[in-house]
Amino acid sequence: MTPTTFIILMLSFMVVALIKMWFEDNKKENQMANSADELFTQKIEKLQDDYGSLKINSKEFTEGLNLLGIYTAEEVEGYMEDAETARYEFKLDGIKPTTTVDDIAMPFPEIPTEEK
Repeated sequence: MTPTTFIILMLSFMVVALIKMWFEDNKKENQMANSADELFTQKIEKLQDDYGSLKINSKEFTEGLNLLGIYTAEEVEGYMEDAETARYEFKLDGIKPTTTVDDIAMPFPEIPTEEK
């Protein structure tokens, strides 16, 4: 093996090692970004759930979105629509039926029996 071949071989190993390290660093950064995205999504869902279950009002909901960095009217309205849907469903779940099947059902007519 000539010295030139040896140097080229060593340089190629170093390049491969650097590329591998770069990919591992990017993988860690992507994982951190994904966990940050998940945390952001969880915070928004918590706000929507709290608003839907009547724990907070619309002003508190909007302030919570602002704390998460959501300021534009379009974004706030989009998240508010989802929260309003959750609130509507929560209210529907809390409504008890006023009539039951027993109230509506007709009783069986009594059939006269002949006694002997």
